[in-house]
Amino acid sequence: MDITKKVNMIRRSEITEHEFYSRLSKRQKKESNQKILKHIADVELSHYNFWGKYSKEEFKPNLFKVYFYLIITWIFGLTFGVRLMERNQRKIKKIYQEMIHYITGLDFIIKDENEHEQMHIDEIDEQRLKFIGSIVLGLNDAL
Repeated sequence: MDITKKVNMIRRSEITEHEFYSRLSKRQKKESNQKILKHIADVELSHYNFWGKYSKEEFKPNLFKVYFYLIITWIFGLTFGVRLMERNQRKIKKIYQEMIHYITGLDFIIKDENEHEQMHIDEIDEQRLKFIGSIVLGLNDAL
């Protein structure tokens, strides 16, 4: 795959993630979760804009993926849906590693992807997850 195709694939992925996190943040009742998801959405948009220096083509989000992950999140919970979305970023992260020596500032994007987003995802407070954790602990005590 040539560089232009890689950059375009990355831009499409970043704008799709931005759309997912933006929509997800608007659906949250907890203000703390809203802020975290909004921040992640803003970071994804900044990544999209960063790659705009290398590709003048504008992209729209892949709405199929956005709605797919929103439905997954609705069924299995916020933490599961967000972690699944991030897990699918592995292909993009491999491309980042391939291009790090050619693109100035990419090391900052990689750091952002690896550290900051993971830290924010860990801050998400989900009542359903706590409830399931309590059930598991209760079952463990019963055994």
